[in-house]
Amino acid sequence: MPDFYGGGSGRPVPGDVLVEQTITAVTDQPHTFKAHYKATHFGSDLHTNTVQEFPAVYTNQDYNRFVYYGGTSPWTNGAVTATQFPDLPEFSPVLYVPEHWGSLVDTQNMGLTVYVPSQYPYVVGFSAPAPGPGGPTDNATNYFAPTPWLTLTPGLVFEGDIYLIAGDFVTARQIVYQLHQGLNAPDIFSPTATIDTPSAGSKISGVTNVAGWAFDDVNVAKVEVLVDGTSDGVASYGLPRPDVAAVYPSEPLNSGFSYSLDTTKYVNGPHSVTVRISDTSGNIAVIPSLFVTVSN
Repeated sequence: MPDFYGGGSGRPVPGDVLVEQTITAVTDQPHTFKAHYKATHFGSDLHTNTVQEFPAVYTNQDYNRFVYYGGTSPWTNGAVTATQFPDLPEFSPVLYVPEHWGSLVDTQNMGLTVYVPSQYPYVVGFSAPAPGPGGPTDNATNYFAPTPWLTLTPGLVFEGDIYLIAGDFVTARQIVYQLHQGLNAPDIFSPTATIDTPSAGSKISGVTNVAGWAFDDVNVAKVEVLVDGTSDGVASYGLPRPDVAAVYPSEPLNSGFSYSLDTTKYVNGPHSVTVRISDTSGNIAVIPSLFVTVSN
């Protein structure tokens, strides 16, 4: 947001990302629209991995039930789940949505369904009620968003599609099924990862274990450990992490990584440690660095 960077009314802040949006009707489906997004990063800098709302979905107060399929047999017309999100400032837990769609509907099951083919199968949401009689112009809203990850590398061009379907969610789900059959959704999002050890601010010496977990919406190809922005080597990947799989049901049980970092190669003092993950489609994620002190 520009105000965070010295901007404000009459003081625009130059950006280095151009976002283009094109909305077209899907002519062979009722009440269905496709929003195509293209984001071009003109900068030579690196923006490390973070969650992106693709998209952020808002409806007014009447459409407060979130409907989705959360089972283990997607694309079989299995029973859906309906829930109501908690009020701000709390978010819902991470919800597993393997069919990549969700609907905010009213008591008549009418509302807005959003389908994102190229996506991690997870969403979060909240409700923000407001006093008053309600209506399309009040301050109340309901919200949900898929939660993929993206690293903005120098010169990155990112493109993806979102489908919006108005009306009854049962009909909308069948439209989603038809769209799904005719699409070959590309892998457009970065992997994600977390470093568990060493901890930020710690002192390390000798051979130190750099460990954590990483996963991707398709497949992880490589996990590298970087010191001060330069690759030190490739980590062993595929260690058991049932705790990660418990939170992210579609991810592999063996998402852990481990790397033996020889700190004697570095001068004593502060250094940055991070990981860079590549997936099998060529997407790259660079995790925000943690800072440690080498003390040999």
